[in-house]
Amino acid sequence: MKYLLILTSVFFLVVFSILAMGRTDEGVEVWGEVLFKDSDPVFSPASGFVDSIPVEEGQMVEKGQLLLSLKTGQELERIQVLSPAGGLIYSIDLDSLIGKYVRKGEILTVICDPYQMRFRALVPEKSIPLMKQGLEATLFIDAFPYQRFGTFAGVVSSISPAAESKGDGVFYPAFLSIEKPYVESETPDESHRLFLKPKMRGKARIMTQSSRSILSRLIERFLG
Repeated sequence: MKYLLILTSVFFLVVFSILAMGRTDEGVEVWGEVLFKDSDPVFSPASGFVDSIPVEEGQMVEKGQLLLSLKTGQELERIQVLSPAGGLIYSIDLDSLIGKYVRKGEILTVICDPYQMRFRALVPEKSIPLMKQGLEATLFIDAFPYQRFGTFAGVVSSISPAAESKGDGVFYPAFLSIEKPYVESETPDESHRLFLKPKMRGKARIMTQSSRSILSRLIERFLG
């Protein structure tokens, strides 16, 4: 009798584990790219020539920190351009501005919050009925191989009602917030974190309602 009880307990434990881990499918997989959620453009306060740039693309700066200086007017007065906010310097080629003539109001670079990133994915039309805000997702970024860096966690924040026609079908853009858009480097210092960058390509596996565990669906139906 004692052994029967043990066997019965082991049997139900195994079944419970299978139900808890088992899923009816693996979710919807979509491709997309990383974007900044918020950004602050840096405008030229006057027309003139870019004289010096003491910062680099991808560098973290504080609000009010010197970004570059301009020489303006016949007397070549030097004007300092300061960062409008704290964040990450994002520019395609910041060094190319040195010696260049810029006009007043021209965008020189952009300061972005590296902790506020999102993923823009294109969802096939057939999968739209499964989409909704709040769905969790796992992000695989090409520049950060998951075998080494792991994956990123995301949540569907919005779904565009405007369709986009591609060569292989109709798609709807879905935007996912990224909970932790960086990986820790070997150095614990925050300045050595490896942040995601705009235009990085990757794949999102969005866990739709049908991809929840079998156990959770049975419990919901029972309590429902």
